Amino acid sequence: MIPAEVLAGLFGLAFTAMITPGPNNLIVLALGIQARPDRIAMAGGGILSGTVGLLIVNWFGMATIFTVYPVLRIVIVGIGSLYLGWCGLTMVLGAFAASSPDKRTFPASFWALAGFQFTNPKAWVLCVSAVSAMQLSNAGPAGLILLTAIFGIACVLSLSVWACAGRLLPLHRDRQHSPPWMSALPGFALIVTSAALAVSAI
Repeated sequence: MIPAEVLAGLFGLAFTAMITPGPNNLIVLALGIQARPDRIAMAGGGILSGTVGLLIVNWFGMATIFTVYPVLRIVIVGIGSLYLGWCGLTMVLGAFAASSPDKRTFPASFWALAGFQFTNPKAWVLCVSAVSAMQLSNAGPAGLILLTAIFGIACVLSLSVWACAGRLLPLHRDRQHSPPWMSALPGFALIVTSAALAVSAI
């Protein structure tokens, strides 16, 4: 049986890592500002699915491929950086070009966000650490199920906080519109984040 303190520690690790600012949260924040609950659900589903997929491949030792082929890490992070930069640029241009939140385009799909988790260094570090801790407890297959549940709960809670923050952030907006610069801010943040990821891969 897995000790309760191990499960609590893993949940604390997952929630702390997921609630801190990062690409996933910035995208959900932008959708919260735009008041798009349908797309928040789509984005959250993609992020959650990608995270679960990343847990599974790490459980079966996928992370060791970076030791054998270190250049692969550079390629993966590079792809993720380009994707983030594109998302950020699209957000910025869309915020100022569109006349209403309903017309603003969202630069990512369910599958794009799910795939992005495999290029996100922060997600890799978190999943590798959590899988290592669970496997040290000799949890067996049940450990992967528990880990998936823990990460799922932490992911939903953290993304919900950021989505709510997006709804509350524009204090002076009217009932239908938010200022374009408010929607552009997460886009600028994503561009900066993409640059930081690219530098980290060098």
